[in-house]
Amino acid sequence: MVSEESTTSTESEISVLERLYLQNTREILLTIICIAFGISFFLGLSIIEMPHIMISFFALGLAPAYAIIAVSGAIRGPLVGFLVGFLGKLCTDLFLYSVIPIMGLPALAYGVLGLIVGLSTYNIENGRSLAKMAILSIIGLVFTLMFVVVIGLLIGDVAILVLIGFQLLPELTLGLPSVFLLTPIFARIWYILKEIIPLPF
Repeated sequence: MVSEESTTSTESEISVLERLYLQNTREILLTIICIAFGISFFLGLSIIEMPHIMISFFALGLAPAYAIIAVSGAIRGPLVGFLVGFLGKLCTDLFLYSVIPIMGLPALAYGVLGLIVGLSTYNIENGRSLAKMAILSIIGLVFTLMFVVVIGLLIGDVAILVLIGFQLLPELTLGLPSVFLLTPIFARIWYILKEIIPLPF
């Protein structure tokens, strides 16, 4: 009986490590490389000013950096997605604005997007799988922005109307079309590149 329980726990531990891509040294190194690439792409796309139109509190346009977080989670699992979102936002705040607001907690919320998308598995050749990725990206972004608002209310001592008007609504109207449209496109581009160039991940 003890041997059966130990075998079951070992199998679950292996599956968790495999899901996080941490099962051996090679996978750990590839995971670190994926995190570095994801942060670089996130930072690069954040630096580029994307055109958008502000109508009252609503921002109409695209923010492709959000899609990078979601694609990182879809390609390499929840750990990579979380760290790309968290560290990417932290680096963006540090390099672009020279600040780390509220000890980096809002940046921590951006990791939720990659974490939620990374919890599922995808077949990028399949259109239904790409649709599932887009829907989970929307859910992840909504949770991310809810966490940003809650952190701002509890720790930042910011008025709720200020958070809703100047943070939640612009980022929601900019982010929703971005993750819905660009996440499947970026994932498909990655798949095509992987077919042309033999990428290890």
